[in-house]
Amino acid sequence: MEKDAPRGNPNPSPATRFGAGERANPQGRTSEQRKLEIANAEKATRLRSMLLDAATEHMGILEAQARMDHIDAAFLKLLTDSETRGLGAPTQHVDNTSSDGSMTPRAAELSDEQLARIVAGNDKPD
Repeated sequence: MEKDAPRGNPNPSPATRFGAGERANPQGRTSEQRKLEIANAEKATRLRSMLLDAATEHMGILEAQARMDHIDAAFLKLLTDSETRGLGAPTQHVDNTSSDGSMTPRAAELSDEQLARIVAGNDKPD
């Protein structure tokens, strides 16, 4: 998108503007709901910490094989979620560029004759 491209009406008429106390999303979450979500997230963080502390203490008591028996999908998810929230989610770099630097996929560079031989099973691509 060009930087100089026009974006909406810079001077909307007063009839189409939001009025005083009028919200863009009247069905959106209320401030009470947002506060409750934050409080619940804080509780979940404290609970996750307590669970990890208890698991660490319990694992220290057990023998190696018994430790492995206690690891299940829910426990691994607890660990992963804790690491992700504490350290940030890792990002994966995906390079979508072609060898020429563009993002355009290369067209097949086979002649009709080469393609016919490959389809017939008589030749392999060069």
